[in-house]
Amino acid sequence: MLTGDFNCPDINWESMSVPNNSSDKEIQTKLMEITAPFQLTQIHEQPTREDNLLDIANWINIKEEIAFTSTKIRQMQDRGTNAQEMSDTFKKELFQSMDKHIPSKEIRSKNNLPWINHKIRKLFKKKQRLYQQAKRTKKWTNYRQFQKEVKRQVRKAEYSYINDTIIKGLETNNTKPFWKYIKSRKTDKHWSITFKKQREDDR
Repeated sequence: MLTGDFNCPDINWESMSVPNNSSDKEIQTKLMEITAPFQLTQIHEQPTREDNLLDIANWINIKEEIAFTSTKIRQMQDRGTNAQEMSDTFKKELFQSMDKHIPSKEIRSKNNLPWINHKIRKLFKKKQRLYQQAKRTKKWTNYRQFQKEVKRQVRKAEYSYINDTIIKGLETNNTKPFWKYIKSRKTDKHWSITFKKQREDDR
C-alpha cells in the first residue's frame, strides 16, 4: 500500500481528470496516470482537509513531538554525539509519532476479494491494456469510459456476492461466507450499513 499526502487536491478521481487551470497540473496528472498500472485506488471519498482529498493525521501532536525531537537532536549535537546516533534517534522518534497519530489499516489486494471472479480479472487486464494505449496515444476517452464500467461491474459483483452467497448462506446457517466478507472488507461500520440496506431492499 502506498500512502501519504501527495498534495494533488485537484484530481477528480471519478472522471480521472485534472482541470486545465490547476497548479502543478503535470505533477497531478502523472500521479493520476500511475494508478492504473499498479492498480492503486483512492480510498477516501470525502474531503479530509478543507475541500481537499489528502490525508488524515493529527498534525498538531506530530508537530509538537517533532519540535521536541529537534531540540533533543540539537542538544545531542552540542554534546558531540555522532551523526549516526542522532540520525537513529530522529528516525525512531519520527516513526513513533507517526504510529501514534496517523491512522492506518491493512487492505487486501482487490484481486483477492471473494467476489472478484474470472470475468472481473479479465476486465482488469483489459483496463490495463487500454491504459497503455491511452498513454501512448494521449487519447483517454476510451480508457476513462471503460474504467467507469469496470467500477460498475465490481460493485455489481459485490452485491451479487452479498445476495447469492452471504444471505443464502445465513438462511442455511452457513456463516463462513459472512465472515469471509467481513475479513475482506475490514470496515465493519461501513459494511453493517451496506448489508442492512441491502437486506431491506431485498424485502
